Amino acid sequence: MKKIIATAAAVLFLATSIFAQAPQGRGDRMPQGTPEENAKRAVAALKSRLSLTDDQAAKLEASYTEFGKQEQALREQQRALDAKREEATKSILTPKQFEKLQKDRKEMMERMRNRAGEGQRGPGRAPGAPGDQQNAGLDE
Repeated sequence: MKKIIATAAAVLFLATSIFAQAPQGRGDRMPQGTPEENAKRAVAALKSRLSLTDDQAAKLEASYTEFGKQEQALREQQRALDAKREEATKSILTPKQFEKLQKDRKEMMERMRNRAGEGQRGPGRAPGAPGDQQNAGLDE
């Protein structure tokens, strides 16, 4: 029974720590820069696509900047919490257990990266094939 509880706790901890980490391998899609720069870039793209007025663009830029600042603060808080949790975990586990935990995390991240590289279709599944999630409902 203790083994089951310990295993369940380890899996839960591992899963939360993996999802709390910054996205990996998405640097080309994740905004890099200040909230102001990101807002300008986003609004510039929207302005031409949606034919925004100057007033709409200004309001959107202010809104995007404010939300960007809030998101940045939340990411910083999350990193601080992750660091505290990591220190607490390290103080509870033996060095050998902590080393194994780090190894397990690294392996799981690698599996997730490999799975993400397959896309939603999965390995060997052709576009438009039965079960293709990316094109579901597009031909209706």
